[in-house]
Amino acid sequence: MEQFGNRVQWPLKHLPGSIILFVLSEKDGATLKNSKGFTMIEALVAASVLMMVISTLVPLTSLLLNERENLQQKREMANELHNELQPFLRENKRPLPQRLQKTVDGDEAEFRFTAENNLLKGCVSWENVNDRANQFCLYGYPEK
Repeated sequence: MEQFGNRVQWPLKHLPGSIILFVLSEKDGATLKNSKGFTMIEALVAASVLMMVISTLVPLTSLLLNERENLQQKREMANELHNELQPFLRENKRPLPQRLQKTVDGDEAEFRFTAENNLLKGCVSWENVNDRANQFCLYGYPEK
């Protein structure tokens, strides 16, 4: 550390880069006195970028949550169809085709069971979260 009049000069090798730039800009009284407009523009640009990111992420998050509910509902329907199909595969005494209305997790679903060639086909139809008609089918070989 050296003193020049009323100023003190610190060794720059121990200071971080941003402090070095500040110290160099203060050298010989040359400060950035008219920088208020520049910081205002910086703040406006940063705010606009932030608003763009938020306006993109909010609808995207909503869409992802909606699709998550649709997939969860499809898994529940597929699981219930699998459970309903098992007695038809194990017991050959049930008449086909057969229809069944059932409520699965608060949603109305229609199950249909038919024979196609050597396979037993089970389908479930329901309206998803978006009020669109969905259908999911499983096939199985009946036990002999």
